[in-house]
Amino acid sequence: MKRNLNQSLKRNLEPDRDILNVTRRIAENISPDETFYILNVEDVLLKVNNWRRKLPRVTPYYAVKSNAHPTLLRILSALGVCFDCASKAEIKTVLSLGVHPSRIIFANPTKLPSHLEYAAEQNVNTTTADGEVELYRIKQLHPTAKY
Repeated sequence: MKRNLNQSLKRNLEPDRDILNVTRRIAENISPDETFYILNVEDVLLKVNNWRRKLPRVTPYYAVKSNAHPTLLRILSALGVCFDCASKAEIKTVLSLGVHPSRIIFANPTKLPSHLEYAAEQNVNTTTADGEVELYRIKQLHPTAKY
């Protein structure tokens, strides 16, 4: 199936750059049970550049939970975007791309103790806290964390 979809993608992308037309053609050529992603790399680049132009002093953090597709994460990493991770798995994924831990914020209102410990082991030191009790727990499990 994947090979057929890849062939379909190549055939459908070559004649037309209009995303709506490409999406329609792909959808017409696959089974209703198949899923596919369309990533407009140019649009990602334009949005990142637009952010930096309009908010030069604000560092963008991409919420990995919104779309953790490896291609998108690699592009964002190459563009120097930072990452908002909500779990150990998301931290692992981003670190596997070669992203420095200083470009990751561990932001989840219910951080599991093992995830906090993993963040500490990986030097992911920036986090969020939603209350006093959580501050004490973070201090205990990840003493070098910054808020």
